[in-house]
Formats: sequence, structure tokens, C-alpha cells
Amino acid sequence: MPGDKIRRDANKSLKKQPLSDIKNINEKWVAELSDFLKEKNKVNKQTVLFMIEKMRSRYETFKTLTNIEIQKGQKLNLIGDIHGQFYDLLKIFLINGKPSATNLYIFNGDFVDRGSYSVEVMICLMAYNLLYPNYVFLNRGNHECEEVTTLYG
Repeated sequence: MPGDKIRRDANKSLKKQPLSDIKNINEKWVAELSDFLKEKNKVNKQTVLFMIEKMRSRYETFKTLTNIEIQKGQKLNLIGDIHGQFYDLLKIFLINGKPSATNLYIFNGDFVDRGSYSVEVMICLMAYNLLYPNYVFLNRGNHECEEVTTLYG
């Protein structure tokens, strides 16, 4: 029966959850998360809520404008309009390198909407921002507001 296959797939996804140590966000954890999402698995609700709460508590203290100084030996990647294209985001990391202390990223909003993988994009970007808060910056775009996401999904 089709419903049984969906339940089996969902149970398989939950059993494969590699994210047991959410409190210790490190490079290995973020790499496992990216691979897990790439295989079209669903991250459990507790993990996502933990990440959102960590992000919220950090972002409440941020100023409207952020000054970023690029040091010698650092590279800055300015990325805009991912629009829920998770596999495009992975391709960006493949071409430009993953975020690190020497490979900075500014994501200029419009993370969600249009693409089929808006949730995966946000989970991945939050993970990198939590891992490298001084090297990965997320600026809110017009698609990260209630009106636009209500209209476009």
C-alpha cells in the first residue's frame, strides 16, 4: 500500500538521524547535516527548534548594520537570492568552498520561496551561521517576511 511505503520511509529517515549531539555544533556535525539533507531526509523537530532558538537569542542582540572586516588571506563570497534552491546552495559551496575562517559568506536574503527546499536551505544556513557566527552572515531579504511567504509559500 502507498501509505505503508511513506510510513516506512519516514521511519527510516528518523532512524538515520545523525544529529544526536545538537549541543555540540562542529564541522563534522554540519557536514553530516548537509549530507543528511542532500539525501532528502527530514531533520527532527527538536533539532530545528533548538537551532531556531539559538539563532533567535543571538539575532536579538544584533544591530541593524554589521561591519565586517576582511583580513589578509580571507575571501568573501557575497550570495543573494537562493530562493529555496538547496542543491544550488550546495553547488555554491562546491565551487567556492564551504564556509570557514578564511572563506567568509554573506547571504543577502531571499533564502526561501519558489524552490522546493526552502526549509533545507534555512536549516543549512542556520547550521553554518551557528558554527561560524563571525564568518557566515545572514541578511534578511523581502522573502523572509510574513507577507511574501504567505503569498508565495
